[in-house]
Amino acid sequence: MLPHPGRKTDHSIGASAEDNILWPTKAVPHRAFKDASFVLLAVLLAVAGYVYGSSQAPPRLQAAPPPEAVLFPRLGDDPAAELLKLIREARESIDVAVFTFTHPDILEALIEAKARGVRVRVMSDARQTRASFQGPKLSRLVEEGIFVMVNRHDGVMHLKLLVVDHAVAAFGSFNFTVAAGEKNDEVMVITRAPETVRAIESTFERMARDRNRYEQWIPPY
Repeated sequence: MLPHPGRKTDHSIGASAEDNILWPTKAVPHRAFKDASFVLLAVLLAVAGYVYGSSQAPPRLQAAPPPEAVLFPRLGDDPAAELLKLIREARESIDVAVFTFTHPDILEALIEAKARGVRVRVMSDARQTRASFQGPKLSRLVEEGIFVMVNRHDGVMHLKLLVVDHAVAAFGSFNFTVAAGEKNDEVMVITRAPETVRAIESTFERMARDRNRYEQWIPPY
């Protein structure tokens, strides 16, 4: 028969194993305390190991924000319309680097941006500026006070990109021509991901400051 819970029991005389389980002796709390101490020590060691391991581990990769748009003219998209929207919304700066530039609407949009106080810079390919279809377009930009540069190196300035207000960038294979939007297989990506925009903008800035490989374009017309 089990003793009453409220009654003191002498476990040293005649106490059964079952009694000791239900009403522990003084030795049991001591053992429980030791067990808890080991558990606590194990937890502390685990936490310390995790903290140390985290400090030694390589930085975590963070997913970049998805592009705002990926445009394919062959699928019915109109990259020129998206470029025009970005240019017309510009309030501070527009940087353009493009191999071929003949699109009349984009030309006028850049001139309008310059007129409302936006800083506009254009980079193009030296050989292309000598072509009759492109030279007069770029000459018009210069006449309107827009800074135009071309490459001096032996390669081709083959970029197709636009950065607006340090906040949004468009890049891809899309030249600023009507044919690129109506006939060609092209792609243009628009992004507001800060790291991507900064990388593209820094590339343009590096080119603009490199006067050994690039130079201001003076129209021969």
